[in-house]
Amino acid sequence: MLIQIELDNAEQALTRLRTIERTIRDLFPAVPADAATATEAVPAGGPYRPVLTYLSLVRELIENPATAHTHDFGNRVTHLPPFISQEREDLQVISFYSWLRARTLGRPYYNVLLEIANA
Repeated sequence: MLIQIELDNAEQALTRLRTIERTIRDLFPAVPADAATATEAVPAGGPYRPVLTYLSLVRELIENPATAHTHDFGNRVTHLPPFISQEREDLQVISFYSWLRARTLGRPYYNVLLEIANA
């Protein structure tokens, strides 16, 4: 999906993004709270809710690339849910986040990736 964005294939990227979102929502649907069994409500995406949040930000970028340089968007990217572990061991998660962060900063992806990985 990100490659399609980099290649300026917005429609292809949106198609891919929708497929990913649909798959996550189908596998992890929202579950309402149930007082009888004392279970808490679970939002759509379950443990992958931060992924859906990430994808919504990517969707905004696809639909309006200029939004990447707004203060509000940059703030939302900076304060994404903490799906990057404290150990910073998942390089894929770090690289996906770094790509989005690089877009907001207007800096090369690789430089941002190195900064985040070494933090």
